[in-house]
Formats: sequence, C-alpha cells, structure tokens
Amino acid sequence: MRFAIAYSKKDIAGINIIQQFKELAFAPEIPIIELKKESIYSEDIDKLPELRNIDFLIFATKHRSVKGEKSLSIHAPGNWRNADYGGKPGKICNTSAQVIKYLFQNLNKLAEDETLKDYKITLECTHHGPLIKKPCCFIELGSSEAQWEEKAPAKVLAKTIISLQNFKLNSKYIPVIGIGGPHYCPSFNKIQLNSDYAISHIIPEYALP
Repeated sequence: MRFAIAYSKKDIAGINIIQQFKELAFAPEIPIIELKKESIYSEDIDKLPELRNIDFLIFATKHRSVKGEKSLSIHAPGNWRNADYGGKPGKICNTSAQVIKYLFQNLNKLAEDETLKDYKITLECTHHGPLIKKPCCFIELGSSEAQWEEKAPAKVLAKTIISLQNFKLNSKYIPVIGIGGPHYCPSFNKIQLNSDYAISHIIPEYALP
C-alpha cells in the first residue's frame, strides 16, 4: 500500500514525529508533505501532486486536552455535528478500518517495548477536520507542549508509521464503526486489540441525538 505523511510547520509535535521518522528510515518512496496551515484546516491538499498515486494519508500531529494527560492516539477525521475545528458540519473523511486497526495494534506493541508506561494509548472518536477525499487518519502526540517536544514518544509514533510499509489486508477482519461511549473509547480500544473487528469511525455518545 502506498502511503504519505502530512504535518504542519506550525505543529511542534508534528515536526518532532517527522524528525524521528527521518532518523529511523530512509524511505524516498514515502512522500512527506509540509503543510503551511494547521493540519485540521488543510482542506485543499487533495490537489497536491504528491498524493496523486497515494492510497492512504497519515496526519502526524499534536493532541491537546484540558487535562494535559500524556497520550498517543489514533483516529479518523470528520464532524458528526458542528465543524468548530476544520472540515464541514456532518461530513466525515474516507478512512480504512484495517489500517487503523493495524496502526493501533502496532502502536500498543511499540509503546510497550519503549516502556512508555505513563502514556495512555488510545483510539479517539471521529472529530475535527480537514475534510478531504483521500482516505486518511490522524496519529497524535499529546497532550501539552511538554510532551510535544519529547523524543521517545515521537519515536514510537514514527516507528508505528514506518510499520505501515508491511501492511497487508487481513481477510478475517470485519470492518465496523463504533457507536456510543466517551471520547477516548476504552471499550473500543479493547475490541480493536482483542477481536477480529476492525473499527474505523467512532460516534461518541455526546454526538448522538
């Protein structure tokens, strides 16, 4: 599968992840796209020539939360209701249930190997922009500026992205969406790791009628 990575030059964590990626891998066949705007507002990137023959796009970005909890997370982009942070109201991006499952499983394995025990490894529900046609997901380092500059967790995320070079479709996996639960998806995390269900988009309880 042909994939590319996008990051914003305004994003400390994204820059950190890409630096680690470049130190770990010489992979000229993997386009690395620097965005002028924040990733969540980069609505026009489908037109970029670097994405012409690409099957999947990974956004390497920061994650921000009020609590500032240390986290490594993955999610598909889109908006179930309002579009307060990029994208369009009620519109979600194409993604791949199998790619998200593969990345999440590898992220958990690699984080364990690197002994990042104080970091929470989690899926997130589908939220924020951009809205693009290219199948994509976000992989994020959170949740405050102190973590965005740390090399060890950024290296784990970079290794997770590199692992996608070995991705193959698994015929036994069943693609599903998740409905309900909180933003950080504790139940869906377990399903993603311990079953043949491959979860793509997640609709949290707060987005339901």
